[in-house]
Amino acid sequence: RDPEWTQSAGILVAQNAIQSQNAEAAIPPLDEILDRDPENVAALLLRASAYAATKVRIDEAIADVELIREIDPENVESFRPEILAYLAAARSEEAQEALETMGALIEESRPDDELHAWYCTTMAIFAQESRETAEAEERFETCLEEHPANLSTVAAALDFFDSQNRRQRSLEILERAIIETNPEKFVGLRSNLAFRLASMGRYEKSIELLRSGARAGSD
Repeated sequence: RDPEWTQSAGILVAQNAIQSQNAEAAIPPLDEILDRDPENVAALLLRASAYAATKVRIDEAIADVELIREIDPENVESFRPEILAYLAAARSEEAQEALETMGALIEESRPDDELHAWYCTTMAIFAQESRETAEAEERFETCLEEHPANLSTVAAALDFFDSQNRRQRSLEILERAIIETNPEKFVGLRSNLAFRLASMGRYEKSIELLRSGARAGSD
């Protein structure tokens, strides 16, 4: 088999498995890639993420993170699987330490918006799970101001404000996300907003929103 094709296919299979919440299925194709190329950072990052997502293979996740840093000491992305592994293992102090280190590196390196949004949102969730409600709200508001159309940020913020019975704030978040985000992502956001409007008795607005979405889709 063509090694390049095998690598691309293995990465794709692993990504799909992780997104489908079937982390164990992501590991074998990544093992095959790393048997051929032990210093493949992309495969190591994915395998570390898969190990962390299993919630039980924590030591293996951390081992892959350490190997990534031996290969690429400035790899900020490696903090994601490390933090997720610590959180899965309820090792909150180590997760907090890794988050703080990641934050300092992000300030220095200014990585892409997606990684910054992930860090910002994770910090907010960490505050929420630590029952620091005021701090969590402040962090979510900062994340939404900086990343109003990031779907992961929006989803986490909705969970938070819903848990606080702040339904009007959740509506505002969705309305802004619809304005700011890419058109192909409108469908899920519109449906979510329409459902929330209907649950609040605002049926005409809900129907209007769905109809406008249908008209936009037919253009």
